[in-house]
Amino acid sequence: MWAVTGDLTSRIGSDCAPPTRGAETTISKTALRELAYEGDSTVAGEDDRQFTLLLNTFKRRDLLKRAIKHYLSCDDVGEIRVVWSEPDPPPDPTDRDARLYYGDDPSKEVRYQRHPTTSIQNRFEPPSAGVDGDATSGKLKHTAVFNVDEDVRLPCKALTRGFDAWRANREQLVGFYPRNHVRSDRGCGYRYAWNDLELWRGGEFSIILTKAAFMHAKYLNTYSKGLPREAREYIDRRKNCEDIAMQILVTKTTGIPPVYKALPMFYYVWAKLGGIGVPGISKNAGHHDERGACVTDLSRMIGAEAPGTDTPLLRAPLKEWRRHAPGSIRAWW
Repeated sequence: MWAVTGDLTSRIGSDCAPPTRGAETTISKTALRELAYEGDSTVAGEDDRQFTLLLNTFKRRDLLKRAIKHYLSCDDVGEIRVVWSEPDPPPDPTDRDARLYYGDDPSKEVRYQRHPTTSIQNRFEPPSAGVDGDATSGKLKHTAVFNVDEDVRLPCKALTRGFDAWRANREQLVGFYPRNHVRSDRGCGYRYAWNDLELWRGGEFSIILTKAAFMHAKYLNTYSKGLPREAREYIDRRKNCEDIAMQILVTKTTGIPPVYKALPMFYYVWAKLGGIGVPGISKNAGHHDERGACVTDLSRMIGAEAPGTDTPLLRAPLKEWRRHAPGSIRAWW
């Protein structure tokens, strides 16, 4: 992996030359595939008739309760694992309001995966990291996982279409929020293309946001064991870009781009209006500029595979976007 000293982002801003390699090397495609193979047996379940929903939350109890109620109503959801990174303990099943946090459908278990840190990367830790305080809780029930934030409530029918798309593309990230990496004006490094107008005009994407994305559960093992230490520390310092790192890892492992599924038009209005005033990392000033730096830096830390390239990311046509995009309206998420 790259030997990173100091702030790599600032170094790129003043010098387009890549950093010098240290004694360690970037992780190879072969090693990533071995980790995915291992995760297929140690993390992923065998049932692909439904999927496991990995619900990421942090100190937003009202949104958490609404998300649990909604997703338990979706037929394709087989179980919910709540990624709990708060210092306080998660809700107890014996609490008076436990039904709001655990539901009342015995066929759909809700479990809380508690972590000792507040790292945003906890969402990609496999269940052996500890569920309900049990570090030996075993693997997931299903083959597919749907990563989602507690402030994102997709229609159940959209989930079904996305799940069907994943079953036809089991090695890829499949999701509803596309982004693209675009060469910066300096000719080195990348910008992060995030708004509707630029995506529509460019007609391509290379990143699917994991705030609402399907993937094979084996990639939790790939991220946990395969992400270079420098990249993990880089992400924790910035509290940003774990989703970009996951996309880079999966694309490098498979050599194919992600898959995008369009959402119904009504959802744009419903979700955007519902998100007004909801605090989050993506609302911070400079968030999108920083993510462009993340694409550049994480690509170098993880390592490009093909000769003459500086990122593992691959672009794909945004055909569904061209059919369903809301014109020139800018994205609010």
